[in-house]
Amino acid sequence: MNRALAAHPLPVQSLADYEDYFKSCISNLLETYKNLPSQEAKQPLIINTPAPFYTTHFPLLEYVLKLLKPHHIVHLGDITAIEPDTVSKLDTLQNLAQKTGTTLHELAAQFPPLPPTRTDSELHAMHMQAYFHLDSSSHHKTMWDTRPISHYTPWEFCYEDTSTRSQDVIGILPLFEPLPSTQLLAALNGSIVHIIETICPTTQALYQNLPTTPDHNIPYFAVNTSTGMTEPLDPQTSRLVCTAMIRGFDLEAKMVQVLVPKTHEALLHSLTPETTVFVAGCCDTPEWAYTEDAYGQLDAQTGNMQVGGRFVGEGVLMEGVEMPPWVEKKSVVDSMGYLNTVRRVRKFLG
Repeated sequence: MNRALAAHPLPVQSLADYEDYFKSCISNLLETYKNLPSQEAKQPLIINTPAPFYTTHFPLLEYVLKLLKPHHIVHLGDITAIEPDTVSKLDTLQNLAQKTGTTLHELAAQFPPLPPTRTDSELHAMHMQAYFHLDSSSHHKTMWDTRPISHYTPWEFCYEDTSTRSQDVIGILPLFEPLPSTQLLAALNGSIVHIIETICPTTQALYQNLPTTPDHNIPYFAVNTSTGMTEPLDPQTSRLVCTAMIRGFDLEAKMVQVLVPKTHEALLHSLTPETTVFVAGCCDTPEWAYTEDAYGQLDAQTGNMQVGGRFVGEGVLMEGVEMPPWVEKKSVVDSMGYLNTVRRVRKFLG
């Protein structure tokens, strides 16, 4: 069965300040694998490590290998032209493999004959867009919802007690670079967050006891004064429910509006206020979400969004298309080539 057994959010910017947290996440994932039912535990465990592990966080890679003690390590690289730094790392891997009884396989990198059609960031955006457009048919088959996500009805979470409704979440836990609390709403608006459920009594005791932003009373986890960073949740006592997008804030009603795929909406019914945390800063800005409506209008006007295999000519194709918030035509952005100008766009999107 294709299902998620366990997952934990990680800061998208860097692990430099969260290495201990990362180790805790790895330990929890390994423990989850070991505790699988016997029929599932017989399945092989295949781990794909990202490139920064080898280049930037090599000590973390060593930690993971010592913890997991895999039967095989596959090293991909150009073994005919090795730099001194790579030689040292390969030597470390070989010594580690000998101590743990692991077989080290060295495979030469196979470079594609043509440049990739998509960059890594574009592929990440495509994966995230596909996630939010998931839908289920009556035959229990996953389908693609062709409508822009602006057509979805958002879920509303109350972030402060009102006369008609009690608070629905403990608060917002930001894992991005520390910001003044007055800027938290602007940073969260239109971003992707992870909805986490925690059974930690200490975290649950923070319900209605967290600091709040001075302008709109949004509860948030404050920065640890000794480390200068926000402490993440303990992986042993928390679990990822789903990924969601903050559509906006209804400040008058004290609500934060979030969007989740149709296939995941049932997960929200079981949430309880004293166990629910929104974790931010673990995903890229969803630029694709801001432009879906504009491209939808363009598609309706032209019947074909592509000409010669590429998007062309806002000046021609985008005439009459209404720009959504935070988005502007490339021709307008190009004319902003001067300093000391207020730009009413959140991200410069072409």
